[in-house]
Amino acid sequence: MSCEMNSQAFLGEDSETLFQVGRRFLRGDGVEQDLGRARQLLSRAAANGHPIAARLMEELKAQEPSTETSVVCENASETTALSLMGDIKRLETEISSKLDLVREKQQELEALLKK
Repeated sequence: MSCEMNSQAFLGEDSETLFQVGRRFLRGDGVEQDLGRARQLLSRAAANGHPIAARLMEELKAQEPSTETSVVCENASETTALSLMGDIKRLETEISSKLDLVREKQQELEALLKK
C-alpha cells in the first residue's frame, strides 16, 4: 500500500484531522507546501462540518483569480506584446533612417577632405 493510500486511510473523514493536516499543507508547516492538497483536505473538512475550514475555503476561493480575470490578463499581455513589437519595428526603421543619414554625412565629409 502506498504512502498516499495510507494517509487517505489514516485521515478518514474526521473534520478536525482533515482541517489540521490541510492547514499544514497550506502553510508548509512540517510538510512541503502544497496548495492543491491543502484545498482538497480543507474542502473535505468543510464538507464534514468544520466551520474554520469552511471559512478558510471561502477565503481561498476569494483569492483565486477568476477565469474572466485570467482571460483579461492574457489578452492584456498579448496586446502589450503586440504594442511592444510595433514600437520595436518603428525604432528599427528610425535607426535605419538615422544610419543612412550618418553614412551620407560621412561620405560628404570624406569628399570635402579629399579636396
